[in-house]
Amino acid sequence: MGPTNSFIEMQLADKQIVKERFQKNYTTYNNQAVVQKQIASKLIHLMVKKHLVHFNSIVEIGCGTGFLTEEILRNLKVKQYIINDLTSTFSQSIKHLEGKYNFNNFVYKPGDAELVDFPKQLDAVFSTSTLQWFHNLELFFGKVKNMLNASGIFAFSTFGPDNFKELKATLDVGLKYISLSQLIQLIEADFDIIYSEEWNQISVFQNPIDVLRHIKKPE
Repeated sequence: MGPTNSFIEMQLADKQIVKERFQKNYTTYNNQAVVQKQIASKLIHLMVKKHLVHFNSIVEIGCGTGFLTEEILRNLKVKQYIINDLTSTFSQSIKHLEGKYNFNNFVYKPGDAELVDFPKQLDAVFSTSTLQWFHNLELFFGKVKNMLNASGIFAFSTFGPDNFKELKATLDVGLKYISLSQLIQLIEADFDIIYSEEWNQISVFQNPIDVLRHIKKPE
């Protein structure tokens, strides 16, 4: 199945700029990323609700400062945890979680997840607030399918077209996000979808400058 026109036309993120911004804002990111924390919690609590809690080997794509990592360690049972991020800065946060949760089975695979070679026969691949930066989601979804075993789970979230839509309408800047229906079209060729949801949350800023400062930080 080919990608939809809107997917073809979506603006590509400059991953080098994303990497540099994340490294620059690493120490303050936790205070800014309120929605990202909520997304990670929501995804893992959904896994628990569906009794998907025991995994031999998993990959997390785009771990950042470890919001999703901590939710997984707190709520799921994992034997081997392969962890990825575009930058190598993430290892600082993950090493802290190793001690906090007495978990010593991390395997570090830094780099662009669209290019990194990951192991096969995994039980699950997790990702939150990361896929909006990818250049070819259709190709990446096929890659994930090949990473998983026959009963493997791909659990992820990303941002949709309403993300900072007022700024987009006013200044015509930002990524062209794809909708839930477009995501479903891209992924249903390779996966059976057991749950999907579109979630909207309003963030309030004091002035336009605060909005621009916020979006300069990686999502």
